[in-house]
Amino acid sequence: MNNTEKVLEKLSGAIEDRGELPSVSDYETLEAAILKYGAENQTNIAIEEMSELTKALLKHKRYVRLTEHEEANEQETTMLYDNVTEEMADVIIMLVQLQMIYDNEKEVSKYIKSKVERLKVRIEGSTSK
Repeated sequence: MNNTEKVLEKLSGAIEDRGELPSVSDYETLEAAILKYGAENQTNIAIEEMSELTKALLKHKRYVRLTEHEEANEQETTMLYDNVTEEMADVIIMLVQLQMIYDNEKEVSKYIKSKVERLKVRIEGSTSK
């Protein structure tokens, strides 16, 4: 079973079980961080965290590719998965702070809605052929 098939297997039936996307509810702490460390510093931290997520994803992807035809080390697999998960959390936190810094939550939501709708149209168009 290739990686795409594994992902599809995990997703199968899981969509109905999903709630809201991960978010941050403690806005006061995030605002305090922006006030204490400054918007420019928190923007730089956001860039660093996105880079760390990129690195974690690439390491995980490389490991999956290398172990495609052999037994994967369970401890290594768990460690890489946990690292991706942790870096995703860091990026989500920093994205919320960026929305606070730029004061653009409504605009971001509008773009998300339109981009997801565009993706939906693309998917429906490709499955109807």
